[in-house]
Amino acid sequence: MSFHDNSYVKDVISMDYMFAGTSMRTVDFSNVNFEKVTSIKYMFANGLMEEFSYTVPKTITSLQGFLSNCVNLKTLRNFKIESNVSVKDWLLNTPIENLIDCTFYNTNSNFKDVTTLKKVENLIYNGNNFSNYFERCTSLETVTLTLTNNLTKASGSFKGCTS
Repeated sequence: MSFHDNSYVKDVISMDYMFAGTSMRTVDFSNVNFEKVTSIKYMFANGLMEEFSYTVPKTITSLQGFLSNCVNLKTLRNFKIESNVSVKDWLLNTPIENLIDCTFYNTNSNFKDVTTLKKVENLIYNGNNFSNYFERCTSLETVTLTLTNNLTKASGSFKGCTS
């Protein structure tokens, strides 16, 4: 599934559970601006997609359960969180292996204890606290990232990454 313009979603304010439990294999929302959306809780939970692209609208404050229990989801590509959002259980029981061309803003969006994560390619981190970001990602083998001038803390970023 992909949207190529904003015409379908320009006035949408809530997308809670909208695609939860669907059998879509690929989802690409990277070209859509959900400018009025304020809630996307569990939007794709329990889905079957294998790859996912999305820019989290700056109007969102919580990604609670957003991609939880997506058992086939291996790759986040061009996934962007560019504001300070809560990410409680956003990837719970989702075996992410690859982050490719992603952008993250705050330490809340860390991947601490994501033991399935193997590859991070072209990650941009715009926040100021990168501490413990990939701590105990025991399968992590490759990382290429850009840390911006805002960074003030990075302790324990790769602590326990045994691979």
